[in-house]
Amino acid sequence: MSDKINNKKNDSLVELVLGIQFNENKFKLSENDIFNYYKSIEKDYPILEEKEILANVIDNPSGQAKISVPDNFSSRKHFISIGKEKLIQLQSSKLWFNWRKSTDKSYPRFDACYGIFRSIITSYPLFKQNIININQLEITYSNHYEENVGIPFNLNENLRIINLDKVKDVNCQISIPQESLNGNMNLKILTAFKGKDLKRILVFEITNRGICNKITIEEIDNWFKEAHVSCLKFFEKC
Repeated sequence: MSDKINNKKNDSLVELVLGIQFNENKFKLSENDIFNYYKSIEKDYPILEEKEILANVIDNPSGQAKISVPDNFSSRKHFISIGKEKLIQLQSSKLWFNWRKSTDKSYPRFDACYGIFRSIITSYPLFKQNIININQLEITYSNHYEENVGIPFNLNENLRIINLDKVKDVNCQISIPQESLNGNMNLKILTAFKGKDLKRILVFEITNRGICNKITIEEIDNWFKEAHVSCLKFFEKC
């Protein structure tokens, strides 16, 4: 990427997502499990929202991803912090921690976010005792670049992985095998609009999804560190 974009990395980063997925054949969260967890964090995450469930995904570097929809589960729960910059998501076989950009708080960097995520999965007994049943790990960085008024995006300048001078609209996904992560890097690039003034943006999202060879918290730590470094090839200041 160009120096112009590199200098804006911290401004353009809007969300970091860290997640785990459990093998549903070995462990599922019930609605009661999720309610009990919410009561334990309600003081720090008092805002509750319900969203549609997301599919379970197993990314394979040598074949197609395996996708399945959880059975008999009504919704995905969002537990949101008072400042709305932190979010915990739960459904029957998935847990995510999201840091989201807010107007008054800057990105606290990967280590700080990972520390919160690690604490979530190691301090709550039900999650900790089922670490061995994790079958997928994921990390996502989402960056938004705003277009200057009247000047089309120049992807040679914004993103050097695409060789195009000027683009009106783009919507593409690219999957790159990551053998050392036992998974894939999935890139999503699209133009969109945000805010009440419909400001045009370029969304650039990277997801590393895979699994470590041995399911221990130490190996999970190593996987996320390597997956983060892999993202740094695209975002030098994540």
